[in-house]
Amino acid sequence: MKKRNIHLSVLAIASFFLQFLTFNCYSSTSVPAGNVSGTWTLAGSPYNIQGHIQISDGTTLIIEPGVTVNFQGTYKLNVQGRLLAVGTATDTIVFTAANITNGWRGIRFDNTPATNDSSKIVYCKLQYGKANGSDPYNKGGALYFNNFSKVIILNCNISNCSAYQGGGIYCISSSPIISYNSIANNSSGYAGGIYCENSSPTISNNIISSNNANILDPGGGIYTQAGSPYIFNNIITNNTAFNGGGIYCTGGNQTIINNIICNNTASATGGGISCENGSQTIINNIVCNNTADGCGGGISLGGSNSTTIILNSTFANNNAQRGGALSVYSSVPVFRNCVFYGNNASSSGPVVFLYDETSTPNFFYCDVQGGTSAFDLNGNTYTGTYQNNIDIDPLFVSPSAGSGASFNGIINQSII
Repeated sequence: MKKRNIHLSVLAIASFFLQFLTFNCYSSTSVPAGNVSGTWTLAGSPYNIQGHIQISDGTTLIIEPGVTVNFQGTYKLNVQGRLLAVGTATDTIVFTAANITNGWRGIRFDNTPATNDSSKIVYCKLQYGKANGSDPYNKGGALYFNNFSKVIILNCNISNCSAYQGGGIYCISSSPIISYNSIANNSSGYAGGIYCENSSPTISNNIISSNNANILDPGGGIYTQAGSPYIFNNIITNNTAFNGGGIYCTGGNQTIINNIICNNTASATGGGISCENGSQTIINNIVCNNTADGCGGGISLGGSNSTTIILNSTFANNNAQRGGALSVYSSVPVFRNCVFYGNNASSSGPVVFLYDETSTPNFFYCDVQGGTSAFDLNGNTYTGTYQNNIDIDPLFVSPSAGSGASFNGIINQSII
């Protein structure tokens, strides 16, 4: 009988140690200010950051899948070497803040030496980054790039971040690859989601949604100034700004192909897209159910130096005060093989608003509901080329129930 009790006691002790090991297989790691490198393991997670940290030139920090990096104050991670934060679909890496009101200061690639190999930020969640302070520390809520392009941002979730410019991501003279990410619920002055200046990033296959630029600033989803960004195969929806609720372009040579741009709002012009100057190529896009409180519910184009070509695109169920689908000022864009249908203007010009005499868009082989009678000429004369166009119901398979951002346009990704 005593032997049996001893045996049970041994089992109880073994069980206790097994539970102890189970509950303590992961332990937190405190990281003081200074240089970091090596490997941050899942066993050491979470890593509690106590000050500004830096990956020095020529060194690498590897962060394992499932690790949480928790900034205990308004600190930043400055990358002068190489960062490999590569999670998996089931074990994301989380960058967050202990105090979500104050946030943290993001991951910054500021003149990182090009001699370093590419950094990778893959299957990561970056949240509550807040770029507050003087220039340049007020730019790039989650990610900041200055004069460095060798970064891949893939399958990440960037949310609830803020900055003066680039609530989610800021690029100047940098061209990272930004693909297959969710960039949502970020805010800024310029560019709630992504800001690009003199940069040529690849922005592809992302969902860019519910980002906000301040009431008098442009680019709710994406802002591009100069450079040659390639914006391909994204869903850009429910973003808001002063100009360019979905995308704002000024200068440069932007290529915008095969995107769904819907349910965005501008308090001035260009609910879906606004382009000023530059040379934009816009192909195979669906621009639907966007709203501009001023002009150009779907798209606004202007500037004497602009050369914009729009091909094979659908502008449906957009809404504005003037120019439900399109507004043009001092510009000669070319539309070829496009559809304009179901757009609405509360004042005049359900399809087109022409600001001045030099606004002469050309239309070839397009389906334009109402033809030129749906143009608001603003007291001027339309002198553009209008050739081989039709006015026929395009028979959308699943259109939204009405025009403007209040109706769900995302279903229009298969409208024809």
